[in-house]
Amino acid sequence: MSVDTDARGTLFALALRLVRSAPNAEFIVRQVSGMSRDVAAPEDLRRAVIRCASRLLRGRHASEAQVRAAEVRRYTAEVTRLMPDTDPAVERAIASLPDRTRCILVLRDIESYTPAEITGLLGVSEKTVRQRIREARRLVRYQLES
Repeated sequence: MSVDTDARGTLFALALRLVRSAPNAEFIVRQVSGMSRDVAAPEDLRRAVIRCASRLLRGRHASEAQVRAAEVRRYTAEVTRLMPDTDPAVERAIASLPDRTRCILVLRDIESYTPAEITGLLGVSEKTVRQRIREARRLVRYQLES
């Protein structure tokens, strides 16, 4: 099975939201596309992207995870180009979140995964997922109000 262009674009958008870097998102999509022979359904491809992104984020050092303004601007421009119906202010607020918090927020509020599914994908407790969702929403709301 080969990943078609539309599916590749969708997977790239998901990876970009999770890792906030176009080169890293492309790397993840290439990895997942390479293993797509073993994967039957589009949902399995999405799960594979989430797992790859999670492994990549876990490997980052704290200093690498710091958000720079230019990185956020590039990320926001790329997401807005891929998904024109998104609000740039919301994307900037999401991009400014810490990696783990952002990842869980994207999976819950944008990708519509349940906390139990996120727990299975990321290997954290459901209590942690719920706490990070609350924290992420609070931080996004604060960013949008200021």
